[in-house]
Amino acid sequence: MIEIRYARPGETEAIRALWNHCFPGDELYREYFFTWLYKPEQALVALSDGRLAAMLHQIPQAFVAPDGGVMPARYLYAIGTHEEFRGRGLCGALLDQTFFDMHLRREGLATLVPASESLFRFYARFGFEPVFDCDEPATVDVSGMKAASPSDVTALAALYERHYGARVRLRRDEAWWHSLLRECRAFGQRIWLDDDSYAVVRANGSAREVVGPRWSNTTRKAYGMARVVDAAPVQRWLGVEPSGAIDRQCLWNTQAGSLLTERELAARLLNGAVMNAMHE
Repeated sequence: MIEIRYARPGETEAIRALWNHCFPGDELYREYFFTWLYKPEQALVALSDGRLAAMLHQIPQAFVAPDGGVMPARYLYAIGTHEEFRGRGLCGALLDQTFFDMHLRREGLATLVPASESLFRFYARFGFEPVFDCDEPATVDVSGMKAASPSDVTALAALYERHYGARVRLRRDEAWWHSLLRECRAFGQRIWLDDDSYAVVRANGSAREVVGPRWSNTTRKAYGMARVVDAAPVQRWLGVEPSGAIDRQCLWNTQAGSLLTERELAARLLNGAVMNAMHE
């Protein structure tokens, strides 16, 4: 028998073990996640005859429209199924329950960042559309820039809003920037900034995110995906006239037969939205 529910406080070690199985070699980030980000009430799990078989973590986030309107969302992270239980539709069951719960909470968008090209195709089956992209510079030259510290979060937030305030974007308040700085310190990464640009640079020298006129030689690449969970509030949020055909669909259910409509809506409304530098 399959049971879908949220994790209980006493199940943390079992979920940690499932993480180890699904994402081997990721011990450093696993410890960071379970120290700073993990919450049982945000961990949806699937059990098969009482055995932990699959998991999906729902991290709250929000997006901001150009007019300042805010749309609650969830970032779906560390979605994994134990190999013994793969091929049984558990990922789809977790996503279905997630969409249903988000619909009840009036959260309009679900987002994720696929770890490989094949996963872009996999999540497209559940109505996700690759609507987020990022700038990837040929080189990351930070000469003349300063390494950001907690005292720079106001400047970083202002730079982000200066460059992306006219677009749909992930809401990043000062608490968000403090969290990113903490994550960077944990993994040997740095945020560099000057008066009009910044870069989030990994320990190996590659860029997680670059923003500003300093980075002119960049390539756009697909980065993340979104699924419209509830069309009507998303349309109102972005000031788009509701479509009767869309309004009649139960968009939180992947079996509703409306995936094409959702993809078209997500691509049309959100293409080019900003959601870089998410948890790796």
